Amino acid sequence: MWSPKKYWYQEKHNKPWDIFAPAMDSFNAKRKKLIKVICLMMDESMIGWGPKTSKRGGLPKITFEPRKPVPLGTMLRNSLDCVTGILVHQDIAMDAEVQTEDDSSRRETTSSTSPSSKTLGGVAPSKVDSIRILKFTDMMCGGLKQWPKPKQHFLIVGNEDGKGDGRLTRIYGKDGERTKPPAKQQEQQGRNIGNAYVWNCFVCRGYLSKKGKQINNQTSFWCSKCHMPLCRIDRSKDEEFGPPGSRHLTCFDAHYHASHNSVICCGKMHGQKEQFPKEEQLSLHPRRSSRK
Repeated sequence: MWSPKKYWYQEKHNKPWDIFAPAMDSFNAKRKKLIKVICLMMDESMIGWGPKTSKRGGLPKITFEPRKPVPLGTMLRNSLDCVTGILVHQDIAMDAEVQTEDDSSRRETTSSTSPSSKTLGGVAPSKVDSIRILKFTDMMCGGLKQWPKPKQHFLIVGNEDGKGDGRLTRIYGKDGERTKPPAKQQEQQGRNIGNAYVWNCFVCRGYLSKKGKQINNQTSFWCSKCHMPLCRIDRSKDEEFGPPGSRHLTCFDAHYHASHNSVICCGKMHGQKEQFPKEEQLSLHPRRSSRK
């Protein structure tokens, strides 16, 4: 595929989608000749944004759609045949002004040159009424259910998040960095930063599971004074600690307001390898009777 000569010497971030658009138009034209569509499903797909040598990766437009698994990158508006599942049309999401001009020019070309524009998928527009559209949408979306999202109660966080009193901050390394260097697999995926530093919450380690083992919950936050790792979210209602209502304090409240010497904030720097005293660990699960 060759682009027009006028785009050869332009900067990458100034090049329009016109360079790549002929490939999409050729794809759409070939699918239109090969496939006769009766039922059409429309959706969007994302091409992940992973720049390596520049900030924008040479893209004329970057789209952000938070509901997508890959939310940032190039958006393609596509449609497929509901019978065969074959992709029949794709369109690049451009800037609003460019998209409007491109759509209007295509409509003019189609209406003046294509005699098949009087039908929609082989069906006359007069027969495509609102009742048929509603029946089709009910058939496709009638069994869909809303995805349940777990509710998490967030506590006070550090000042770097823009709120809170700074008593909880993110765990950092020796040089003050918040993330680890990228692993070899992450570098192959184009990432230039690694995972965040995480420790096991010290307050959660003071509880035993139903099987009598220490509970380990990872967190990326710690106390800004003593560096004791603490959960940022409210885990007092989690079933792993015991029946509902058995644990009353969150990890944050236990560290700052409880009278327990092992978890209270005393100003002494907390080490990563420091162990919770076994004689002070609690089991909130009801005891099982050994009688038969």
